[in-house]
Amino acid sequence: MLLFGMSGRSAKEIKEILEKEYGFKMSNELKEGVENMCNLAQGLIVENQAIGRKIGKKRG
Repeated sequence: MLLFGMSGRSAKEIKEILEKEYGFKMSNELKEGVENMCNLAQGLIVENQAIGRKIGKKRG
């Protein structure tokens, strides 16, 4: 849930949690990967919200 944006935290907060709580060593490659995952998750959330609104409007 943390990596897929379900926690509502920013990419920066998620990276800090991964370092402090899970002991990950944050290389530039890993930092970029975390940011990409967060961006992907946010994009999916926004897209699915739009689809849900569209379906809701059709159903009245």
